[in-house]
This record gives sequence, structure tokens and C-alpha cells, in this order.
Amino acid sequence: RDRVSYVETISALLGSDPLVTVHPAQTISTLQGMAADEVELELMIVGRGRRFIFVDEESEAAFNATLIAQSPIDYGLLDAVYEVMAESFRLWDSDERTLSAVHHLDEGQILASDEDDVRAVEAYSRSIELDEGLVPAYLGRGACYHRLEQLDDAHTDLDRAVEIEPENGLARYSRAQFHWRTNEPEAALVDVDAAIALQGERLEYLILRSLIHADLGAFDAALADVERAMETEAGDAAPEIETCRAFAHLLAEEYAVALDEYNAVLDQDFHTFDALFGAGIALAKMGAADESQALLVEAFEQYYEEELDQPSPYVAALVLMAQEQLDAIDAVE
Repeated sequence: RDRVSYVETISALLGSDPLVTVHPAQTISTLQGMAADEVELELMIVGRGRRFIFVDEESEAAFNATLIAQSPIDYGLLDAVYEVMAESFRLWDSDERTLSAVHHLDEGQILASDEDDVRAVEAYSRSIELDEGLVPAYLGRGACYHRLEQLDDAHTDLDRAVEIEPENGLARYSRAQFHWRTNEPEAALVDVDAAIALQGERLEYLILRSLIHADLGAFDAALADVERAMETEAGDAAPEIETCRAFAHLLAEEYAVALDEYNAVLDQDFHTFDALFGAGIALAKMGAADESQALLVEAFEQYYEEELDQPSPYVAALVLMAQEQLDAIDAVE
């Protein structure tokens, strides 16, 4: 019945454990403009936590969700998952649903996930008509425009998202991705640097910056980002990060080092086409034509199975180098 009292009671209950430090609740706003509360937790044994609390005083109901990270290496993932959860919270009045910008935002996201970008653009546009300040709608429509190769429209939407919320790290990261994929690495670097300054060294941000640095020939900076990514995230993501490190060595023409890195990834049964491409290119550069050819053929088979409509500059560079090496091998044969 009373949101403030409920949050105070929950906070006191959590704080009754001597191993838990509870920070004062912060009021936040959901995408639907409803007030909710966030409580930060410090746990002496298992790390850090964040609790999302929404109280509906009218229906006398409450929604609680708590996420815990047991190690500092997982804090970035904790924050990313929490933000998705909090942003996706909805409370609908069925009679007003279709009049809500957030409803059409959700429709756009569903259509985009089904690869129906044309109808997704229509849904996002309806959302923007109802709320011209809804940044996720601009980001979603911009991504659809990009896939539809309407690059000017995509750029306009991403610029508008950053203009509305210049402190939005995701908006800066999204625009960095766009600049990188449209062969503007310097502009991409400015935006990904801003995203990291705003939201910290998240895995996806560090990997993107590493690839941009490698694209610009700043190999030491690329490798430094990879090392930070390894410190930030371990476990299942490790092979992907190691592949980025190998790519930096490959572009720096350190072929033996790159091959060792790629082989370490392949030994983990992480047989993605980019790891196979990289290992094959390194072998070709070192004169091992037969071994190189076998890996490159396997890599191309995987690559064509993926049917990528818009390969990133990273993938495009690997494909180009791999094709050059295969052509050279065929010419010798």
C-alpha cells in the first residue's frame, strides 16, 4: 500500500545480515515512466548485488528481482543483465496498451528479432511518434535501417539518440558499431571511448575497441584492450577474447605468435570460422601451404553456412586475406 515503507522494510531486512551492506535505495524511472527503486548490495562473502523493486500501490502488489555477482570479474555482466531486466519491466493496462510508445517499441524489437526489418521500422516509427524522446526506439530503428542499407537514415537515428541522451553509453556504443561497420574507424573510436568512460570496461566495448585499434594499426593498444577484457571476463567468453588477441598479432605480422594464439583457441574446440581463417592465414604466411589450405577451406565452408548479410570489417578483412592466400596456393599448384 505504501511504496516508501515497503522499500524501507525490504532494505532493513536485507541489512539485518551482518555480512550484507545495503546502500540507500535510489528511485529510478521505468521506460513507461513509472517510479521504481534500486538497492545496491555489498556482500562480504560473495561480492555485489543489485535489487530491483516495483510497488503497485493500487493493486497492493510488488515485484522484486535480485542479481548477485560472486566475483569482481562478473560485475560488468551483472550491470548489463540488470539494466536489460530493469528496462524490460512492464505493467500494462490493456485498454491503453496500444496508445503507449513502449508497446510499439516492444513490437519493433520482436519484429526485428524475427528479421522483419521493414515492419520493425514501422513499429519503431509509431513509438517515436508517441514519444519523441524514447532513445531505445531510435537505436532499434537505426539498427534496422542499417540492415536495410539505408545508411543516412541509420546515422540520423543514432545521432538523435546521442543528442537526446549524451550520457547514454549504449547509444555511444551503438553509434561506434555503425561507424566501424561503415569504415569510419576514427569516429568509431571516439564513440567507444565515450561508452567506456560512461559505463566502464564492459566486455563487448573492450572487444570492439581492440578491433578498431587493430584496424588503425595501433597494435599495442589493441592488445592492451584484450588483456583488460581477459581481466574483466573469463569463462565461456575467453576463446572469443583470445581470438581477438590473435587477430592483432596477425595484423602486426607476428605470424608465429598469432598461430600459437589461434591454435590455443582451436584446441578448446572453439572452431569458429574466424579462428580457422586466422590460423590458416598465419600458416600460409609461414610457408605451410598444405596445412593452410585445409584450414581455409574449412573456414570458408563455415563462413558460407553463416550467410552473413553485412560482415563486420573484422570478418571482411579475414575473408579478404584468406582468399588471397588460397589464390596464391592455387597459383603455385
